[in-house]
Amino acid sequence: MITADNAYGFAYGTEDDISMYWGGIENTTAGEIFNCGEGPELYVVPAEEADNASFLYIIAWADSSVTQGVLARFRRKDGGGVFGEDVFTGTEGWEVCATGVDYQPGSGGPTLQVINEHIGKCNAGALDPNTTSVGWVDDVGTQYGAVAFGEDNTTPYNGGPMAGNEFPLVCPMDMPAEAKWMWFNWDPGNVQPPDSPFMWPGGGGNPDHQFLIFRFAAELVPIPM
Repeated sequence: MITADNAYGFAYGTEDDISMYWGGIENTTAGEIFNCGEGPELYVVPAEEADNASFLYIIAWADSSVTQGVLARFRRKDGGGVFGEDVFTGTEGWEVCATGVDYQPGSGGPTLQVINEHIGKCNAGALDPNTTSVGWVDDVGTQYGAVAFGEDNTTPYNGGPMAGNEFPLVCPMDMPAEAKWMWFNWDPGNVQPPDSPFMWPGGGGNPDHQFLIFRFAAELVPIPM
């Protein structure tokens, strides 16, 4: 289950490339991000295909305005319909690569070919240090950025978006309270409260960071016991 402010695609594949991609979810209204019925999207990965996937991917891009982030929940189901433990955006293990390329909602986002080309560049760690994360970074991060985990899905707006309370609640029937908003912090040493990586431009960062590739190792999604 995934939603994003503003746009994303869900994928799975290997460390080197994506084998299946649901792309081009571009939310243009608040309801398409947050509301029950029109907000979060549900994806089902067939078991035989999941067994061949070593990574889950979220490809994200956003408009240059107000707030930006992704929120998601993943879980496995056994043959009897029993679910394993949930993992979320906010669970340790997420990595991100900021590509240094900008896509705006309405563009359709990057093609699968472009995404796979950038996965290769991220793996090589050879991207421009002036406009990218150079390679993959986790929530600890490097001088080039880090995965940012924000508020969980328990707090409604307190009068409107502000640092630490950037988002309203996402449909509680779809998205558990434990899920945390996730984005890229372009400068972990300096983008600290009252700045926020979830508020455009993320503390004064580089707008070319808007095309992000997040990944999570599939083996970290627990098998039902």
